[in-house]
This record gives sequence, structure tokens and C-alpha cells, in this order.
Amino acid sequence: RIYFGSEATGWAQLWSTAADGGDRRALTSGKFEISDVALSNDKQSFYFHSSETSAFDHDLWKMPISGGTRTKLTVGEGGHQVVLSPDESQMADALSFVNRPGEIFLGRPAAKGV
Repeated sequence: RIYFGSEATGWAQLWSTAADGGDRRALTSGKFEISDVALSNDKQSFYFHSSETSAFDHDLWKMPISGGTRTKLTVGEGGHQVVLSPDESQMADALSFVNRPGEIFLGRPAAKGV
């Protein structure tokens, strides 16, 4: 399958299609934007940042490559810009707010399904 980002619905979402262009379907949908999509090491999931929680928040999420249940990996409000360790067990989270300086946190990804 081919995976790609599209704004066909007016919102940046993740889509997939067969190699021949058939069977096109949205893997994410809603009034939110996704960005920074990356494939997991085991090639079974995507990591991406999303404004799903709020237009003012930017969180890291994980989702199976087939779509379905998304798991939020960051905790708290604000703009999270996360970099995962090579083995995906740790993360560096640069958390920013509009009314105070940014902070950097190191730790394990949280796991809250949505």
C-alpha cells in the first residue's frame, strides 16, 4: 500500500491507497491536522503529531498502519514536539506554551487510547 497525507477534506489527514490507485481511504478523519508522520521500527504503526485534542495543543500519537484506535503518547496541554529514541522506548518532549518559555522533558511515552 501507499500511504500519504492529503487535505482532500480541508484538514491534513493520513490516507492509504493500493499501488494501482484503487481502494483509497482515509486512515484519520476529523476537524484536526496531522503532521510529522513516521513509520515505527516494526512497521506496524505510524507516529504523528496532531491537533486532535485542541487547536491549541499539539500531541504525539501512535496508530496502527491500517488505521483505527489512536493512542496519545504525550500528557498535558501545550505544543509538544517529540523526538523518539532509536528503540522508541524513550522520548524527548519540547513542550511550549504561548505565555511562558518552552521546557524539555525526557521520559517514556504515555499510553492513553482514544
